[in-house]
Amino acid sequence: MKRITIIMVLALILSMTIGCNGGNGESKLVKISISPKDVTLFLGEEKAFTAVVSGASDQQVTWSATGGEIDDDGLYRATELGTFKVKAASKADPSKTATATVNVLSPMGDFSDVTAWVGTVTWKVNGSWSSSGVGTWEHRINENITRKYRLEDKGYNKWRRRLNSEVMVSGAIDSKSIDSTGCYGEIKWSGAITVVPDTHDYLSIDEAEGTYTIELDVIDASPIPNGIYDSDGEPFETWDFVWLEEILIANQPLPQTGTTLAGSKVEKRLITSVWGEGDNSESKELDVTITWSFTPLK
Repeated sequence: MKRITIIMVLALILSMTIGCNGGNGESKLVKISISPKDVTLFLGEEKAFTAVVSGASDQQVTWSATGGEIDDDGLYRATELGTFKVKAASKADPSKTATATVNVLSPMGDFSDVTAWVGTVTWKVNGSWSSSGVGTWEHRINENITRKYRLEDKGYNKWRRRLNSEVMVSGAIDSKSIDSTGCYGEIKWSGAITVVPDTHDYLSIDEAEGTYTIELDVIDASPIPNGIYDSDGEPFETWDFVWLEEILIANQPLPQTGTTLAGSKVEKRLITSVWGEGDNSESKELDVTITWSFTPLK
């Protein structure tokens, strides 16, 4: 009688143990991983996902996605734009899952039918330095200038500014060089002017390399006044023009979405003082911030 009772108790314990472990002892041990974890695709592209199940003899998974399409083998198709989740669930234990992120972007735009580009480029530089030679000089440069362009003389993947077309120049310049006697050279201006440069400015696109370049030549910005003054502020000499530096924005990556070409960079440039004599007119290397944005016309 006791032997029968012991057997029944052991059978009950075994039954409870199997029930708690999901019937096969695997459920608590099942783990799943997915690869890759984060991908970026263009619309229409495909990507194969893989899932590895550990702790279960059944390696099969069920695939699903919150956007786009994915088949039973884990092959994802980017059929719509957006950010989505791909999920793999273990068939041995559907409560065990792993997810990955898919970012679907629009392919780069087609630039072949662009007739012109309209945009702006802003130049900012602010710095000061001292020099000595014929006396001691203090130099200060503060420029914030925006140029507005229309580039419409089209060649093969290159758009130029027509020679008779205008460039709008706006912003402010407040720069000064002063010597130890109090005499100084100064450019102090704010506002907007329209100039017609006698040079070609252009934007070009290299679709094979996936890059673009914008080259803007030196501008004679008249009439921006500047001059040299004595310590009482009386002018020795005055002029009505300022040379604006050339700007090269080379080999920038084409955007992954849309067709607007925009960006910003900081580069070292040799900036000439407003005024100086001999060694006192030397240039200074300063950080220049260049920001641009061009949109296409079709």
